[in-house]
Amino acid sequence: MLRFFTLCCLFAALGGLSLAEELRLNDYLTVFQHSDHNIVQGHGTDEKTYQLLCDFRRDNLAGTPVELYYIGKNEEQYVADPLGFYWKQHAEKGRFSEEAGISLIPVAKPENAQIVGVAERDILVPQRSRIHVIDTPGMTRNSVSYYVDIDGKRTVFCGNLIYGDGQLVNLYDLQDAMPVPNVGLYHGYMARGLKVIASLEKIKALKPDRLIPARGPVIENPNEVIDKLIGRLRAVYENYLDTSALWWYFPDSMTPAARLFSGKADIQPDEIRRMPQAKLYEKPPWFLEFATTRIIVSENKSAFVIDSVGKATAEHLDKLIADGTICSVEGIYITHYHWDHTGVIPAIVEKFQCPIYCDENMGPILEYRDNFHMPCRDSQEFKTQHFQTMKWHEFTLTSHFFPGQTLYHGALHIAKEGERPIFVIGDSFTPTGIDDYCLWNRNFPGDDEGYLFCLEKIRKMEPQPLLVNQHVSPPFEFDEERINYMVNALKERRKILATLFPYASPELGNGVGFGVDSIWARLEPYYLSWESLKGEPPEIRLIVRNHADKPLSFFVDWIADDGKQQSELLFRDVPPHGEQTQKFRPLSRVPQPGTVITAVVRCSEIPSLEIGVETMVGHSR
Repeated sequence: MLRFFTLCCLFAALGGLSLAEELRLNDYLTVFQHSDHNIVQGHGTDEKTYQLLCDFRRDNLAGTPVELYYIGKNEEQYVADPLGFYWKQHAEKGRFSEEAGISLIPVAKPENAQIVGVAERDILVPQRSRIHVIDTPGMTRNSVSYYVDIDGKRTVFCGNLIYGDGQLVNLYDLQDAMPVPNVGLYHGYMARGLKVIASLEKIKALKPDRLIPARGPVIENPNEVIDKLIGRLRAVYENYLDTSALWWYFPDSMTPAARLFSGKADIQPDEIRRMPQAKLYEKPPWFLEFATTRIIVSENKSAFVIDSVGKATAEHLDKLIADGTICSVEGIYITHYHWDHTGVIPAIVEKFQCPIYCDENMGPILEYRDNFHMPCRDSQEFKTQHFQTMKWHEFTLTSHFFPGQTLYHGALHIAKEGERPIFVIGDSFTPTGIDDYCLWNRNFPGDDEGYLFCLEKIRKMEPQPLLVNQHVSPPFEFDEERINYMVNALKERRKILATLFPYASPELGNGVGFGVDSIWARLEPYYLSWESLKGEPPEIRLIVRNHADKPLSFFVDWIADDGKQQSELLFRDVPPHGEQTQKFRPLSRVPQPGTVITAVVRCSEIPSLEIGVETMVGHSR
């Protein structure tokens, strides 16, 4: 059984709040403001100190320790018992099965503190501050807000529902299932934005005089900034729907989704802006289809396999051999690491003694599973080979880096003399548009990144290939009109997002990517084998991606194993749209299995830009 100990990291940026500014609301309730954070603390009639938590995110626990923490009852266990409630399951299973992540889960219950769950209509400290509780789900599924009336002014403590002038700290934490058919967690692009909108409208109905969010400045014009944020969220989603692949997968779900986000219950399908569907084609006879697997069959009946859905693919290959369709399997190409494309590949390779190929940029996530924390990641590991162009019988195969549905993604170009080439693109596009529905897949928004990179790659191919998504039966083509349509839509979305994030303005470097990249800073490995340490303290790699158009520097803050707070300017002048890796030794001792090591990476130049990172230590699997 995995036993859990913790290394709990507070935000060193807050410095224990010893240098914080104070916003004293009355003799019993104070907001401590330091850098970008607002911590709301007070004391009751029994003189016990307390803190108001709007959600479980661990940056909320960075203030001076108190005796009592209030939090929404449905998130209470994330703070009262985070190891038993979340981390143990996540270490043993969840990190391979999750379809989107959860940010900033605490790693330890605050010492010597009572955790009290609260619910709507509760009134806290009634003899003094008389704090009202309302349910306001948003950045987390069950967050709450608090409001208090003091000196004729109504103040709402709204957590991470809003930042500054109608903004949010990120978009990826809004990934969730949509309340429409088929659109589950993995496909629910910013779905929790619906709850953010509903919660903001609920707060607006309270007629507040000011909002005090968990981060950012105090908001003195609540109605104006609430309207701005709602408008921006709706604009982002409208843009997303315009080119969404889900119009192909779940066509009956998209109009209900548009109605929900737009707030227009009677909107009709023909009133929703969307890209015209691409033209469909027939498959050539040498190109076979089975689930997410595609098979190239040569004239001598040798087979080259692209992706494997699982055991069913192995059984299908046996059937094709038995009926004489193919005589052997000579290679497997993997487009991306998701479990519905990599199932039982080691077993297939062992049976047919064939190599596994992939784009070289994707090799590490297949070979070193514990280095990465990404959705739908297979729990298998296997060694891969790479090629740029390879002659295979009468076909010429060319492997491409293709960061479409996910950053770690390849595509295979198949050319046969006298025929139109085929470009197998994994799950990156459908005839209706872009597979960018999961914000945790790391879809970078820069001109030479992500989907803009992929579209330009397709545009430059001569002759134009037929495109194959393994979840779409017929091949299709993107002509110049559709490529331009998607490019323009993506650039328009980037403009909208630049107004949504506080760190993405032109003067700060246009760092939109920080708000849609859930691991722009990360510790590697994500899961560290205790046995591999061999009695030595861990040396971890800390990797930072700079999504801005100008160089940025970054601090790392952590709590050492002696309990002392540490801070170091570890990254200096990370180049625009580049990465740096630094060695990071947070501990001077060997951590026990079950330790969760956390740190905070924050930007030297932009106070609103920070992210939590983590590594788990456990037994070899």
